[in-house]
Amino acid sequence: MKQSGQSRSPEVAEQQVRRYVTDIAKHQSFQPFVFMSNGDRTFFWDVDRENKRQIA
Repeated sequence: MKQSGQSRSPEVAEQQVRRYVTDIAKHQSFQPFVFMSNGDRTFFWDVDRENKRQIA
């Protein structure tokens, strides 16, 4: 278990997530939504439609 202060914010990976979603959407008829997590906090994100939402 990580100690507090050692984990990174899930938002750090935001640009990487955008690239993944864009690349995946090129190969199918829709753009997927994503979950971003650092193990402590998890966010649901529909990249082009809404802001990230922290989920339980």
